[in-house]
Amino acid sequence: MGNVAREDEKEVSFEHAAFHPDGKLVAAAGNDGTAWLWSVADRTASHLATALGGHPDKVDDLLFGPDRQTLVTSSGGTVYIWDLGEYPQIAADAVGMACRVAGGGLVDWEWWVYAPDVPFHTSCPSD
Repeated sequence: MGNVAREDEKEVSFEHAAFHPDGKLVAAAGNDGTAWLWSVADRTASHLATALGGHPDKVDDLLFGPDRQTLVTSSGGTVYIWDLGEYPQIAADAVGMACRVAGGGLVDWEWWVYAPDVPFHTSCPSD
């Protein structure tokens, strides 16, 4: 199906992919024994959301369950059931979730303390 360069610049190939029912997360069955999940909620800023490793061989196939919180993978003749819990919603809006957990973004004086060499900009969507 395709190849993707990882953040560590190693290339991973995969043969199967599946979209989460809400369309904001895509999972790919890696030939490296990892199920890769990307957040694609913002098509201009898609990013690796997580990697589910531990498969003994390449990931043969995968699909999201109808409950929207389960990912089923297969590898080496074994089926794995991953409870994603609230992860699909969190991955779909990682910045928003971080801002809610932190109680908002940095104000200008905090920005100058923690990132003095970077020009100030609003760090949370609701700021």
